Amino acid sequence: MDITAEELDGPVEEELPDGRDLVTVERVTEVWAAHILRARLEAEGLLASIADEHLVSMDWFYSNAIGGVRVQVPACELPRAQEILEALHRGDYELSDDATSAPDIPASR
Repeated sequence: MDITAEELDGPVEEELPDGRDLVTVERVTEVWAAHILRARLEAEGLLASIADEHLVSMDWFYSNAIGGVRVQVPACELPRAQEILEALHRGDYELSDDATSAPDIPASR
């Protein structure tokens, strides 16, 4: 299969057998960070996967060369995944120093 330069410039997506497309919701440089993001998305009920983790695990210098480790979700879940990751980056899931359990955060589904 030949790939043209124009195809390389666009977003890279993988097609699942049942027709749902995977799209990259975030790129991170470390594999462990990708697993944290994937776990948060899955805890919220979304399907999530990690791409390029093994390549970066072999040699972390590859992370910058390929644009990082990709956290991917089905295209239909992209808006919800973006909301969850924005909340995560804002600190909505952080525990206070004296907290003994996770705060109750209502699901917005």
